[in-house]
Amino acid sequence: MLNIIRKRNPFAQKLPSPQAVERTYWRKFYGQAGRRWTLRFFLLFCFLALFSDFLANQKPIYCELEELETGERYQF
Repeated sequence: MLNIIRKRNPFAQKLPSPQAVERTYWRKFYGQAGRRWTLRFFLLFCFLALFSDFLANQKPIYCELEELETGERYQF
């Protein structure tokens, strides 16, 4: 699509390619330590949000209970 625009519009010949723009953006992004740490914390919070049910252990994968009075064992 961008190539069609460049062929029709002589001023569009001076536009950089989308790949070059993306490379420049990521180079600037990773150039600052604060942005890198923000991305890491964001990914950590996303990971915690996805696996929060498993980490909270509300529904254990395996559980074994033994009643003290009757001595019965229950396995879940």
